[in-house]
Amino acid sequence: MKLLMIVSALSLLWLSPCAAHATDDSVTVGYQPAWFLLGGATAGASFGSTENGGYVGAELSAARMYRGWWYGLFGDAMYDFGSGTPSASLGPEFGYWFLGVDGGLGIRGYDSAVEFGPQIRGLLTFGLFSLYYRQTYWPRATNNRNVQQVGMLLKIPLVGGRGSGALPPDNLGRRRQ
Repeated sequence: MKLLMIVSALSLLWLSPCAAHATDDSVTVGYQPAWFLLGGATAGASFGSTENGGYVGAELSAARMYRGWWYGLFGDAMYDFGSGTPSASLGPEFGYWFLGVDGGLGIRGYDSAVEFGPQIRGLLTFGLFSLYYRQTYWPRATNNRNVQQVGMLLKIPLVGGRGSGALPPDNLGRRRQ
């Protein structure tokens, strides 16, 4: 029994690591938090007003991901074919894994005037592809005050940090330079 304990103790000492420390030659594997820029296209249907129809547009986001959480700023611009109006929105975005929300200021050109109103959007994200529902309220509008949208969004990473999780990690299994 003593021999078994001595062999076990010596095996553990032999298997234990020597003094470990990080150097410039260390290997980084997995997700590293970083800021990145995403851009893409959006399309869907507008409803809840007298001028229902489809819309198309583009979106740009600056976001940071960290341990499943993501947050940043977004801006989008679109054209609604039902109302014949361009609109845009700008504001913060945040979420956890595949659930997200953004909101902020909506801006649209309507009846030769510029209108402003609050908007909020809930997102269900599957990688680069998202489905969403957006509600925008135009307080000074005489018609189409509450515009709702159901849409889809495809955003791809344009610029990202090393190992950000948005771009293929260029340091996976390689030594840093």
